[in-house]
Amino acid sequence: MEYIECTHCGKRYAVNDKIRASEGEFARCKNCLEKFMIVVQDSKERDEDTKEQNLNATSGWEPTLTAPPHQAIMLKADDKKTLAEDNDEVEAQEIDWDPSLTMPEVEVRNEEESETLSDEEAQAKAEQVLASIQQEKKKKLIMFGLLGAVLILLALTLYMVLSGEEKVIQQQTAFIKRATPQELDQQNTECRIAAARQWLLDYSAMHDNYDTKTFINMVKQSESRVDALSNSCKTPDLSNIILDAATVGDKPEWFAAEIQAISRK
Repeated sequence: MEYIECTHCGKRYAVNDKIRASEGEFARCKNCLEKFMIVVQDSKERDEDTKEQNLNATSGWEPTLTAPPHQAIMLKADDKKTLAEDNDEVEAQEIDWDPSLTMPEVEVRNEEESETLSDEEAQAKAEQVLASIQQEKKKKLIMFGLLGAVLILLALTLYMVLSGEEKVIQQQTAFIKRATPQELDQQNTECRIAAARQWLLDYSAMHDNYDTKTFINMVKQSESRVDALSNSCKTPDLSNIILDAATVGDKPEWFAAEIQAISRK
């Protein structure tokens, strides 16, 4: 009787043609999960009385003989002990494993021996795959379309906002370019108030009865207000225009309301 024996725990396994052809390679023992070299031995040559029932019969294939460690643990259903403490060592031993070393011939399939589909089944499967690909492509197109629409909407909104602000600035700039200094003064509240105060001072100095000293003081106040008037207004000779209007008693319409409001105070 030929057999192989684990050099670690002494577990023996019966020999089949696949194991005999793998002599000299390494296998993993089902009992202790250690690797050992496959060396075929004959009990008759060793003069041993080995009975067939004492061996772990392989009958062509032993599923845990060279299985990777994690599969060997799962296949070893009769092993009651916990192997958690050996996990690190077992995982480190996953190298040097040939999955076809003791694989049964009936389970070793060539790709050419795979199941052949009929023409109708192949056509249906191809159509199904194509439909799935088209569906995924359609979803991506819809998603990209929505994203593009959102980006376009944001761009249009930003363009309209910027265009509106630019248009307002252009209108203001164009008005400033078209407006004369007199028109700018008429629209400037600060300038109208300064002009009204200047007119009242000049008119009072010209038409009210003051002694010489008071008159001279009022003329000096009028001259000192010229700087404030020039800082607030754009018309270069506005002080002369106001003096001429105050001399004849004419109230210019563009600051007549300010003259009336100051006079009430």
